[in-house]
Formats: sequence, C-alpha cells, structure tokens
Amino acid sequence: MAAPALGALLTAVTAASGAAAAEGTGPRVLSAKLDPPAVVGRPAELRLTAAAGSEPVSGVAVRFGLEQSFGLSACLADSSGIPQPPFAGGSTVRFSVPHTFRRPGPRAVLVRLDVGSCASPGPSAFQPMIVKATQPGEPTAPPTLLPMPLPGPAVPGADDLPPAGLVPAALLSRRRPRCPGAGRRIGRSAASLRAARRAVLCLINVHRRRSGLRRLRSNARLRRAATGHSRAMVRRRFFGHVAPAGPSLLARVRRTHYLAGARGWTIAENIGFGRWPHATPGGMVRSWMRSSGHRANILRPTFRSVGVGIARGIPGRPRARGATYTTDFATRRR
Repeated sequence: MAAPALGALLTAVTAASGAAAAEGTGPRVLSAKLDPPAVVGRPAELRLTAAAGSEPVSGVAVRFGLEQSFGLSACLADSSGIPQPPFAGGSTVRFSVPHTFRRPGPRAVLVRLDVGSCASPGPSAFQPMIVKATQPGEPTAPPTLLPMPLPGPAVPGADDLPPAGLVPAALLSRRRPRCPGAGRRIGRSAASLRAARRAVLCLINVHRRRSGLRRLRSNARLRRAATGHSRAMVRRRFFGHVAPAGPSLLARVRRTHYLAGARGWTIAENIGFGRWPHATPGGMVRSWMRSSGHRANILRPTFRSVGVGIARGIPGRPRARGATYTTDFATRRR
C-alpha cells in the first residue's frame, strides 16, 4: 500500500464506520501494541489480542504498507469433538507479528483476522490502524486503531494479502535457543530446506524441554502432509488450514495413513509466512511461541510427533524472498 493509500484508507474507514460490524459478533482486535515502539531500523513486534463471538480466532495476516506482510494461523482438532482453549469459541487469543520499519512517518497498516477450525474456514474481518515510525531518539507513539469496516474485498490493501481462508503473551526467556541454522535464510536447495526443518524441530524441542515436556520426534508421514501444504499455499495463492475446495487438515493427515488403526487422535497445525529477515526458522518459531494458539500447540503435553514442511516464497509469490511454514502435530490413541 503506497503512501497515498493512507488517505484512501482513512476515507474508506470513515465511510464504513457507520456500518461497522456489530459488537461481539465477528472477529475483532481488542488491543494493539508495538514492543519496542516503531523506530526506523529497529526490529519490533506488533502484539495483538483478539476475540470473536462464538467462533475461535485462528489466524492473522498483517500488511505493513509496501514494506512487508506476515501471517500466522493455528488450529487443533480432537476425535472427541470437544473444543479446547484457546481454540474454543469466544477465547481471547494473542498474536506476535515481527516487522522492521524502513522509513519514518505514518503508514496505513492493515490487519486481517480470521476465524474457523482445521476443517472449516470462517469469515474474516479487517482492522486498519495507523502506525507512525520515528527516527532513533525521537518521541514515539502507540498504534492508532481505526473503526473496523465490514469484511469485503473493497478494503484498501486487502488485495496485497493472500486470499482469506484461515489466515491469518507469555514472554520467553531472554536466552535464545541455540539450534544450527535457526537464524539463516533458507536457500532453494534440498539440503538447505532439510537444515531449516531440523532447526525448526530443534527450536520446538528446546521450548518443550524448558517446560518439562517430552521432545517431539519427526514423523515422515506428517512431514509429507506439512510439506505438501506449504507448497500448495505458495503455488495456489492461499493461506489457511483448508485449501480452496479442500482438503482439510484431517483429510491431509489421513492420506498419509498416519491415523490408520487409531481409536482416537489429536492433531494440530501451525502455519506462517513472511519475508526475510523475519522468516528464518528462529523468527517463525519465536512468533509462534509469542502467539497463544501456536504456543499451545507447541507445548501440548500429549503430542508425540511432528512434521515440518517449508517452501520458499510466500502464498501466491513463489519468487518472493521469504518462506512459508507448516508444522503438523499429532498423537494417536489405540
């Protein structure tokens, strides 16, 4: 979204404010904070809390003007059919979206919230805000939330985000996990992708170990499901747990025969996309651990196996300098 779009966004939001979504029905941003504040050249995190009415908020996608987009989404399904927080309807969720501002001044930031489950995508809502980035040493200001317009393609900047399906804080120790390749950009070779997958698994297990949990083992069948989904998101230009016209997460896992013979099961999925430098394995896992649904999946004690799938590029832009991630978690009960 170019600088002139700031005025267009303000005009559109003003026109839509009288028809804003009813309170307590659709997904909505409850609070937004930049930590640290928006200073040019300094990495920051946009920390959002959100909720919806009867459906869980599953994901977020954020467009920082023309500078960068970043998305996160998580879901969980259990054979019992009983929803579990933060994946139950009405749960308050947290998201942490990284960004480095390149130039000073105000810009229009567009947040898209999505609701739904691993099997069924729900509606999306757009929350515009104004963020002013400053030079080092200058006074800073918090983000300004604007009235939320109704969901729809006419929202300025919406076309710059992957189409809605399911798109989309407890702080960590200041010590960063030491996993080889965690901070590296991912190359296009098979060896580079393998190293990135190992780094993601290492980072996940570091956080589980800190919480006194059993380490997860890489499972080839889950990895196949996760890799296929990351590639599909990039190639087919969507971001969510359910591809256009299917399949769902459960269907994808069943195709690998991972659940064959199981009496009960629990599966979950974390996905994310971003551009360099925030899309390294370390950057993605750090954002997941600071987002409530993703953190809950990583630290769920019952999980035993995980498949990590990574594709170069972002949804709809295979040549973009970034990456798209999928982690499929699962446990079987016999």
